[in-house]
Amino acid sequence: MRKKILGIIITLLLVITLVSCVEVSKIESYVSPSDYEDRIIEVSKGIENSTVALSYENDIVASAVVIDIENSVGTKEVTAITTAELVNEFGNDLKVLSNRTNRTSNITAMAINLDYDIAVIKFETNSYLTKVGKNDLANHSIGQTIITIGTTADVDRYNSLKVGMINNANLPYKELGNIAFMHDASNNPGEKGAGIFDLDGNLIGLNGINHIMTETSDDVEFVLGMTLAIEAKTFAGVLNNLDEIDFINNDIPESLFNDSSIELKNYDSSFAYEKALINLNTTLSNTTVTVSKDFDLASGLIYTKLNNSNSYWVITKDFEDFSNLKIIYNGTNELEITDSIRLEDYYLSIHKVNSAIPLNTYTSDAINNQEGIELVNGQTLVTVGTPLSTDYYQNFNIATLSKTAYGQEQIFMHDGNLNFGQAGAPIFNLAGELVGFNIDKVNSITTLTGQILAEGLGNALNINYVANAINNKTFNNNLDEEVLTSINSYESTIEYEQLIINVVEKNNRNTVTVIADAGSGSGHGSGIIFKKEKIGNKYLYYVLTNEHVISGKEVMEITIQFNDERESILAKDFTNAKTYDLGIVRFESEEDFEVTKIAAIEKNEGLSPIKGQTVIALGTPDSSDRSGYVTTGNITIPTSIYGIILKLAVNHNAPINPGNSGGPLFNLAGELIGLNVSKMTAFNTYAGTIPAEGVGTTLNINVLSPIINSFKEADYQIVEKRARMGITVSDLSVFAGDKELLPSLPVDEDAIVVVEVAETSDAFGRIFANDIITHVNGEKVSLVSGLAALIKGKKHGETVELTILRLEGNNNVEHKFVIEFK
Repeated sequence: MRKKILGIIITLLLVITLVSCVEVSKIESYVSPSDYEDRIIEVSKGIENSTVALSYENDIVASAVVIDIENSVGTKEVTAITTAELVNEFGNDLKVLSNRTNRTSNITAMAINLDYDIAVIKFETNSYLTKVGKNDLANHSIGQTIITIGTTADVDRYNSLKVGMINNANLPYKELGNIAFMHDASNNPGEKGAGIFDLDGNLIGLNGINHIMTETSDDVEFVLGMTLAIEAKTFAGVLNNLDEIDFINNDIPESLFNDSSIELKNYDSSFAYEKALINLNTTLSNTTVTVSKDFDLASGLIYTKLNNSNSYWVITKDFEDFSNLKIIYNGTNELEITDSIRLEDYYLSIHKVNSAIPLNTYTSDAINNQEGIELVNGQTLVTVGTPLSTDYYQNFNIATLSKTAYGQEQIFMHDGNLNFGQAGAPIFNLAGELVGFNIDKVNSITTLTGQILAEGLGNALNINYVANAINNKTFNNNLDEEVLTSINSYESTIEYEQLIINVVEKNNRNTVTVIADAGSGSGHGSGIIFKKEKIGNKYLYYVLTNEHVISGKEVMEITIQFNDERESILAKDFTNAKTYDLGIVRFESEEDFEVTKIAAIEKNEGLSPIKGQTVIALGTPDSSDRSGYVTTGNITIPTSIYGIILKLAVNHNAPINPGNSGGPLFNLAGELIGLNVSKMTAFNTYAGTIPAEGVGTTLNINVLSPIINSFKEADYQIVEKRARMGITVSDLSVFAGDKELLPSLPVDEDAIVVVEVAETSDAFGRIFANDIITHVNGEKVSLVSGLAALIKGKKHGETVELTILRLEGNNNVEHKFVIEFK
């Protein structure tokens, strides 16, 4: 009987597995179009078995790099290096995971040096591992690409891979001297002690201290992309002298550290993209300053030297007053401030300083020659500033230009790690041209479950709109008149950057915002138009999104919002597969729109996701006015389980936020990898709750495609359309500062102003912009919230009487109209 039950259970498990693993019929290997990306993938494969995880009571708390393997038949004795703090804290209670299963090994020996934060452990395993030897160590440079591999929080994310860049070097570490460098690869619980490698596959450091939060004068801010790593030359003597480690007394002799007699390899990049970043750091060296005022911290740029003098002009963020303001050069030299000017409408201020030593200056074509430069979605940006502390002066950060204009034309957005102290920092393109200045970032997002860390939502000022004001040291309230008349187009000369730009240009118009209105409120996600059918004189369009974006108990209508000048369109119908969190929305239009062709759907052919490959996310994070937002990252884990479906998840570290759900994730060749669905917001660890960074999930298109192709016409549900008056209104208080609008209104007190009337509305041609609505069915109203309450629940065909006040000549004239809901 027991055997029979066991057989049934095994059969059921096999059935579930077989159903879960249905994919496209043909999956080919991904072939990178870029030698730079290809090298990242190649190195990722070479180092993935050189790292193990350390666990404490089922929590992954650290990672370690294998540095020696004693070959023997079956079980092998392995030596690994990691950071010391957690080894010292947990000792023999730590277990070692050397593969993705939950099978662990005990630590058989350990040695620690707390001063240098280095520990060496020994354990036994029969898992396949590779080692990093004493000849596999290298020096590093600011701007170079790094790859780090470690286990993020739990065994499901065993040996997760992250790609980043070195931002700073020769930094202090704890109480020691300058033995650290900083990098921006996302770092989470479990990744301390993980190895950091260059693109030759050499070990250049170990993950050490990860900055998570910082206190500012106003609040507590999340910190992103700031990990201090212990450089390889600090512990090279340990790898070269393993026999001198005292495992009996658990001690690593101090003589094994900072051994100057050991020569490490020097890294010489052969990749145009990486070389451009390394060279750009050298070019921009010492052209920036740190700015402090009381408890505030900012960054700035030295942009002009006055002729025949020791005076310079510096630009930084705006301050309400300049008392106690300090401008510091090279981290230590305070400059004398002789003049200060606010450009507050541009969030900037400029300062004349004197210096006893010569200062490096940056010459901007936009400021000095009135020659602007085009911004392009998807292009690479770098910013130089001072995050958190003057210890980190001239931190060199990378970003992707996410949105060329947001809200106002002079504001653009990027996905870089913008932390406290980097407001006012200059931003450059890959050609070294100044394109703007950091303003601030979205620090957190409010969700139904509370505040979560926001990622990759940095605001910046476009140099093309402020160059004249900086040059003239004054500002014009009409910002449109300030924009430079000569703006040169940006043409990338770097293949890797151009490939990202191409993917964005090809697919951004086809990426949409999906807004689901439940009557009591609306929420939004993202989607991608992937199919169209010609039906009569119209086209029927199909949009891929997530099921959780469009489903709910009271969904009344679904709106497709484009990220360009096209008008929003109400959806016709939708269908979904809840188990896969997959939704399809259809809408009709007479316009012939482009769609994104997806081979996995059209040809039943897919590409296998690969650890380390570049990903490009498009969508609408946080707010529906951020449509067409671009972020980039890398695949961290190629496939994993999502819900109960095997291989449905692809993990990556491109910044995504609420609102990105349903948005597309592309590879560098422009092929769809999947639909973004979620991200980890925090990890519950032995040390408490820690915010998660760069742990996003996309739904594998190879698994979704058979489900998409299985939908029949009968599966689609008609979307109920809400009855509308077709009148857009606003409270008068919104226009309190509009000197042009107010004289054209008949009142100057609390009132409801008509902003726009839809052409399809029954009110079109009778009610006009700037009319004031005073009564609804004879009941007085003065706020939009009151108007909404009186018309709530109206159905198609029902009517309402509106009383409006209109300024006609010099007289206020009252009109009444009966408006039908459509």
